[in-house]
Amino acid sequence: MTMIDTGFDLLRHGDTGQRSYRGQLDDALSPLGWTQMHEAMVGREWDRIVSSSMQRCAAFARELADARGLPLATDPRLAEYHFGDWQGVPIEQLADEQGDALAAFWRDPVAHPPPGGETFHAFATRLCAALEPFKLSLINSVGTMRRFIDDVGLPATVRANCDISHLHLVRAEPGEVAALKGLIEHVHLSDCDGQVHGDLPPGRGVTPIASYLEAIRDTGYDGVVSIELEYSPVPDQIEAWVAEAYDETDQIMQALDCRD
Repeated sequence: MTMIDTGFDLLRHGDTGQRSYRGQLDDALSPLGWTQMHEAMVGREWDRIVSSSMQRCAAFARELADARGLPLATDPRLAEYHFGDWQGVPIEQLADEQGDALAAFWRDPVAHPPPGGETFHAFATRLCAALEPFKLSLINSVGTMRRFIDDVGLPATVRANCDISHLHLVRAEPGEVAALKGLIEHVHLSDCDGQVHGDLPPGRGVTPIASYLEAIRDTGYDGVVSIELEYSPVPDQIEAWVAEAYDETDQIMQALDCRD
């Protein structure tokens, strides 16, 4: 499988005519916003477009994709941060009525999210950059994953999801994982046949799971490892399929001394 190293541009949506934290309120672009987006496209070329599903992003993305004949994918996980009770409330009103809370949020949004707002842990989890072993994937190597995270410039919220079988499918060496030190948010563990995405229990494929997991451990990652499985080929043996995956994973993690 040959992977193409990918570059990308990150574009913010245009003006919506609102003066408040909009978050996940689904505003349309204002006429000024449409003009801003049209101007931003001049002299720029892309091979594909990935957009939030919110209309202030997706409407222009669809227009651009249609005009240029480009593939378009919309993903609700790219929606803006949810500001909870502050969504739609004018900034001036928040400053007058909740000035101390607003100042604390500006000073440290991770420690002081808006009341009823999305936690930044939840925000980070849905924005984890996943490496995908498919031809048109935006992130298809450890290098492009690191570049994407660096370009976004929000290392506390936009972080890496290390999928071990995907690493193997894109022919990433375990040592390459060191480039993600301090940036890993989550780990998916499964096996595959080395050719196609499979999500098999460990030991049923050829993925060097222990080598990748050891490299991930050596970055200092001490978070969650999720077992990722497709359905059992024998549906009435699904419980045995899951138990096998759990037991094999446990043995690998115990051997690496990376499980309490």
